[in-house]
Amino acid sequence: SISLLGKIFSNVLIFIQATSNTLLFPRGNNIIYGKNTVNKDEKCYVVEGFRDYVALNELGYNCIGLGSVFLSEKQIKYIDTLKEPILLLDNDNFGMKQGLDYRLKYRMATLCGTKQKDAWDAFYNGDTIKIIEVK
Repeated sequence: SISLLGKIFSNVLIFIQATSNTLLFPRGNNIIYGKNTVNKDEKCYVVEGFRDYVALNELGYNCIGLGSVFLSEKQIKYIDTLKEPILLLDNDNFGMKQGLDYRLKYRMATLCGTKQKDAWDAFYNGDTIKIIEVK
């Protein structure tokens, strides 16, 4: 059984997310959303999932989305090909813990100006998204 969620953005983009892992809507720690459209030579925000990727992409940010907060070797190798990767993980327990694990290797960023825990929720609720880089 599969459940689908959907929303239309900018009168063009149709967002559909499966609530479970399927062949059509894969989830997991080897997924990288946006890797075919990202500009590897510019600052690139690395976010946790597809919803966060959609939100930042709609706002014009150069970004990729991962299928999980737990980075696989495949994802780490890809992130290392980016000239200036900046991890923008969710402001929840998992995102903060993973951020601590990777803070020495990658630059970090956080969302400000919103009470939401991730970029998707802030975007969906119409909050202004401000990204602050953390050293």
